[in-house]
Amino acid sequence: MSENAPEPTGEQAPPANEWKPPASQEDLDRIVTERLARERAKYSDYEDLKAKEAEYNQYLESQKTDEQRRQEEAEKANAEREQERKDAAEARAELARTRAALKYKLTEEDLELLQFVPAEQVEETAEKISKRLNREVTPDFDGGHRTPPPATPSMNSMIRQAAGRR
Repeated sequence: MSENAPEPTGEQAPPANEWKPPASQEDLDRIVTERLARERAKYSDYEDLKAKEAEYNQYLESQKTDEQRRQEEAEKANAEREQERKDAAEARAELARTRAALKYKLTEEDLELLQFVPAEQVEETAEKISKRLNREVTPDFDGGHRTPPPATPSMNSMIRQAAGRR
């Protein structure tokens, strides 16, 4: 053992900075106010930093060559074009899902099942769902522009016609 180490005693002195709960609401309000003031002081120069950052970015922009500016504009245009392609593909997939849902008489809940199906497999998956739900799909003749069937004669008119009376 070390000779300079203090020997433990039976009673330890309590720490000098022991926490005590606030005695009243005013004490608590004072503690909270002081804490908020310290926290606000940490970020007091935030607006200055934002202004300096803007100045620095403006300086960097002024130092760029025309070639660098054109390259950045081209990269930005390519990114926008890529986003437009993704949006168009998403719209086509949504259209395919809606058409398949209409064709196979799927409900909105059924349509949710097609949400993450690739566009190429939507038709096939919608047909499988329809078959599992035993929904009958009526064929679509002439795009739905059929003429209605002729009216069937009533029983009385058929008897009159058979009897030779009109």
